[in-house]
Amino acid sequence: MGDESLVTEVVAAFLADMPDLIERLRAAVADGEPATVAHWAHTIKGGAASVGGERLRAAAAALEYAAVAGGMGGVACCMNMLEIEFGRLCEIMRQDYVKE
Repeated sequence: MGDESLVTEVVAAFLADMPDLIERLRAAVADGEPATVAHWAHTIKGGAASVGGERLRAAAAALEYAAVAGGMGGVACCMNMLEIEFGRLCEIMRQDYVKE
């Protein structure tokens, strides 16, 4: 498998898996569960880092920190930023790596 093929495979897996993780995070935010929010934010942070999605990684890190440090107080704002950055990253990935 060549490097380009591997990158395409990793991007495809990220695009397939990340929406479910974000939905789980949304549910934890809606349920007001800071420990679960921190868990899913941490998972998303790692996934973003693995594909070079620095802005998504930073948004997930901020959300994880907000959940751990302050309960649910700053979580809504951080969740909004995470959703924005996820959308941006998906758009870039689809333009650059997804062949239709």
